[in-house]
Amino acid sequence: MNEKKYPKVLLCCPQHESKMYAWSRWYENVMNLTYPNFDIYIADNSPTMDNVIYMNTFEGVRAVFTPDRKKGHLAIMNDSHKQLIEYAKKNKYEWIFHLESDVIPPIDVIERLLARNRPIIAGAYDIFAGQQRMAMIQLPEGINRTERAFNVVDYLQHREPLFFDGKLQKVHHAGLGCILIHRDIFNSVQFRVVKGLDMHTDTLFANYCYHLHKDIVVDKTVMCKHYNTTWDGKIIN
Repeated sequence: MNEKKYPKVLLCCPQHESKMYAWSRWYENVMNLTYPNFDIYIADNSPTMDNVIYMNTFEGVRAVFTPDRKKGHLAIMNDSHKQLIEYAKKNKYEWIFHLESDVIPPIDVIERLLARNRPIIAGAYDIFAGQQRMAMIQLPEGINRTERAFNVVDYLQHREPLFFDGKLQKVHHAGLGCILIHRDIFNSVQFRVVKGLDMHTDTLFANYCYHLHKDIVVDKTVMCKHYNTTWDGKIIN
């Protein structure tokens, strides 16, 4: 494999048994991706090893268990994120493609994001309560780097025609559902949570990137499907 032409990519995500409703669809999509040089690595934070054992029966998948169930849900999810990055560093992957297990991108997504030549670049996907009305994108507005304070606009309304114009867009936050990150970013930005702060890993990652002048951009040609659920477990198609 010519790694100069096709740099080594780790396709990875945290996983939990509650997300297995989307597994077949996600796995089929991943196996159809057209990029020729990627591996699949999953850090599962379910209560038991059963999910890890099951996922490891699938061709090309390496799943590992995230230990220590005594932590709160934010901390345990963050531990899964950290496992992914530690594995990527140890095994010298140049790029980390973080693809959450209910997000379905176009099959040429890796090539398209790599071609943009940006250290942090995301695809867009819908969020919230079964209504395809908002994209997981927040634009910065009135952010003061010196005071380390920020305000962001509400999530972008779904498919605003002036936004999805095929160009790149600098954003404050685009989630971790479909995002390609160069390994060098993790020399200065880490996945983390803050004790006492009800904020998920993806939001803190975006905040740290902003204050460290690490731009996050969205490729406005890449729109993914998001098979999330409502709080009662109903699958959103």
